[in-house]
Amino acid sequence: VTAHHTVLVSNIIGVERNEYTVPTAPAEDAPRALQSMWETWQEMHEPGTRRSLREWLHDSQMDLHDIHIGYSSGTFSLQERAWAEQLYLSMCHEVQKQLDPQNRAHRPIIDELQERMADKMYVNFSLFQSMPDAWGIDQLFPVLPLEGLDQVPERRAVLLDITCDSDGAIDHYIDGDGIATTMPMPEYDPENPPMLGFFMVGAYQEILGNMHNLFGDTEAVDVFV
Repeated sequence: VTAHHTVLVSNIIGVERNEYTVPTAPAEDAPRALQSMWETWQEMHEPGTRRSLREWLHDSQMDLHDIHIGYSSGTFSLQERAWAEQLYLSMCHEVQKQLDPQNRAHRPIIDELQERMADKMYVNFSLFQSMPDAWGIDQLFPVLPLEGLDQVPERRAVLLDITCDSDGAIDHYIDGDGIATTMPMPEYDPENPPMLGFFMVGAYQEILGNMHNLFGDTEAVDVFV
C-alpha cells in the first residue's frame, strides 16, 4: 500500500567511488596473470584491433579471478592484487566509454558495468525503519535527487543507509527503461551534498519498521497547499 502524498527526504553524508588511474607496467618477471592483464590493456588501445569489447572484459575477468585465487593461496602479494584490481577498473571504464546505449547488443554489458562501477552513496536514514518494504518484499519506490537537477547525471550510484546491517541497501531502482540496479546521479559535491527524495513510501512503513539501531523517529512535516 502506497501513500501518494508521502515523501521521505534525507541527505547524502558520504560517498565511496572508484577512481580510474592507470598503473605502470608490471615488472618483467611479474607473474603471467599480471602480464596478461597488461597485454590486454595495451591491445585495447591499439588502432584497428578486431577483438570485441566482450572478449576484452572476459580475458581481464579471468586473469583477475586467477589473481584473487593466487592471493588467497599466497602466490600473489597484496600490492599485486591491488595493482590488478585498479587496472581492471580502468579497463571497465575504457570499455564503458566505447559502448552505445542505443545499441541493444551493448545493453547487457552496459548494465553489468554500471552495477560493478557504481558509486556507493551513504544516506542519513534507516532502510529498515523508514522503508522496510524495500527490503522485505522488494517494493519499488521512486527515488530522485532534489538538487542538482540542472546537471547531467553522469554518475551511477547505489544507495545505502547508515545502519550496521549490510542489508541496508536499495537493490532496485525505477528508471526510464524499466528496473535498474543503479540510479543516475549528478556529480557528487562534498561541499554541497544533494538531498534525496523517496516518493510514495507508503502507509505503515514506520509502524512496520519500528525502532531500529537506536535511530530516533523521523521528523514529520505536514505541508498544506
